[in-house]
Amino acid sequence: MWCHLLLAAPVVGLSLFFVLPFGTALTLYLIIVALSLLLYYQIMESMRAPVLTGPEGLVGQIVLTDGSGTIHMNGEWWTAIPPLPNQQVRIVALHGLVVEIEAADTAEAGPICPPRP
Repeated sequence: MWCHLLLAAPVVGLSLFFVLPFGTALTLYLIIVALSLLLYYQIMESMRAPVLTGPEGLVGQIVLTDGSGTIHMNGEWWTAIPPLPNQQVRIVALHGLVVEIEAADTAEAGPICPPRP
């Protein structure tokens, strides 16, 4: 909660005009506003970043299935529906510990997570 006080820095910076000469207060206030805008920009960029963790981060990943059609990814075993043994597949959706997959195009570029033995 206290971290949100930093977002109010330009409003708090207006108090500089009551205690400092106008030229000095204006200079300091413009620096505060510029730093605040840089902070706001960084916050907005981080909010637009794609999800990389959790179940939402798995959807769209391209992985290799093992001989039984299951997927071992990030230290976890997932049951794949439909079971496509020893194929390169894309994760389409998650339903509990079951992943819905589809065969991936072999010409598709992107990172592949191989299964562990």
